[in-house]
Amino acid sequence: MDMSKLQQLAAMLRATPPSQPKGMPPQAAQPMLGSGMAQQAAQSMQSRPYQMHVQEAQAMGQQPMTPEQFMAQQRQ
Repeated sequence: MDMSKLQQLAAMLRATPPSQPKGMPPQAAQPMLGSGMAQQAAQSMQSRPYQMHVQEAQAMGQQPMTPEQFMAQQRQ
């Protein structure tokens, strides 16, 4: 590869992504997880605190909160 080709490649790698069409949400707001194992792992990790709450409540013989109640309590 000559130097001009390397410079072109470097310029392409540094280039900013094209702007979003109007009405489309920005890419930064959308997680880039795809739809496979990575997405499943992310969902599992996000729901882990609730899973722990359910297990703890069941172990103590109590009724666990609903996911909505749990999220409301976590926001406080």
